[in-house]
Amino acid sequence: MSPRTSPSSPDMEDDVAFAAQMCKVKAIVKKARPAPPKRRTERPLPSVQPTADSVVSLPLYVTEQDRRRFLQQARKAADKYGVKVVRPHAGNLVAPFLVQGKREAARAFIERMEEDCVRGQTRSSDETASPDIAPEHYGQAIGKGGARLKYITEKYGVRVSVPKDRESPIAVSGQSESVRGAIREMEELVRQDLLKRRVALPVKVLPEDIGVVIGKGGCHAAQIQEEFGVRLRTQSHEHPQSPLVVEGPLDAAERAVASIQLRVAERRRLNEAYAEERRRREERTIPVRVEPGRVGMAIGKGAFRVRHVAQRHRVRIQLPERNKPDGQILVTGLKDDARAAVAELELMAKLKLRPEHVLVPLRIQSEEHVLVLGPEGCRAAWLGREFGVRVVRPSADGPLMLEGGVEAVARAEAHVEGVIAQRRLTTARRF
Repeated sequence: MSPRTSPSSPDMEDDVAFAAQMCKVKAIVKKARPAPPKRRTERPLPSVQPTADSVVSLPLYVTEQDRRRFLQQARKAADKYGVKVVRPHAGNLVAPFLVQGKREAARAFIERMEEDCVRGQTRSSDETASPDIAPEHYGQAIGKGGARLKYITEKYGVRVSVPKDRESPIAVSGQSESVRGAIREMEELVRQDLLKRRVALPVKVLPEDIGVVIGKGGCHAAQIQEEFGVRLRTQSHEHPQSPLVVEGPLDAAERAVASIQLRVAERRRLNEAYAEERRRREERTIPVRVEPGRVGMAIGKGAFRVRHVAQRHRVRIQLPERNKPDGQILVTGLKDDARAAVAELELMAKLKLRPEHVLVPLRIQSEEHVLVLGPEGCRAAWLGREFGVRVVRPSADGPLMLEGGVEAVARAEAHVEGVIAQRRLTTARRF
């Protein structure tokens, strides 16, 4: 084998020379570049352990339903523990309150407020409720010198808060069973006090029923007073408008009033039954004498005239059968009422009235006719303009009558009767 030979061309020599030149340049640049600064090694800061005297800011979460109670007690408790309570934004109900102060004081404050105010944070079985006691009876609930509140709190182990404004309800806080027991006993104590308190209760009876309550020789009144331990009075400063007042303990007075009202209602029922029986015995049936062709004029369209007369005089009216041309209208009632109803029906059948009109006689004396007619009939004309009725006098010796619609006649009659009653009262006072 022939020995190995290296190429010796001019290009190779140039490349070698160029590479040597570049190595020299890199060495010069490296010497001229400054060295980078050495990095400092950061030492960890020494940890500071909080002490009891260090100032901290601890969160305290308060639910929306507990905020009112918390704010009522937070200021006084904060002064006691020497801390500051920072409230969250008014519209933010989720953010906590911040308690700022010494660490031990802040923790003690939070524990105290959670125990007293914040339900469901430390004791899930706690609750706050209010007894059903009216503000005017708070004095009975508190007791003399707060004796009842002290008795309730010691017996049931609850906290009772009485508002100063006497408008908000009393709040009882503690374990659920204890709160319910305390509320029951408070309500019962107040109720017993109210039942023992003497009151004056008015009895809603009419003046004409006083005799039923008193009885002959006062026998009924004596029986009520002995049975219920109360007093009956017909005059009282507390209720000057009431004809009868019962005085005594509240419970006894209420039972006496109920007994009196029951006695009066029973006597009224018996009187009404007796009056109805007497009415039936004294009733008369009177026929209406009208010409056969004018029976319809007395009845009216849809029998409205018959209904009007029956309601006005409290009578019963029987209409004739359609197939009997000689049938009569029969009016049944008390003698005077039946006669008045028959007279009105006969007069309405005789006169030519408008189909929608009725005829009503005025219950006034003959010397009072001038008060209705007025000079030259001016007042009668005013009644016609004001109420839409007409004042008529079918006969010289008969009563004045009003003709018009049912409602218009009723209003005009009420007005006339009011004027006549006022004139009679004025005349009586002169004598």
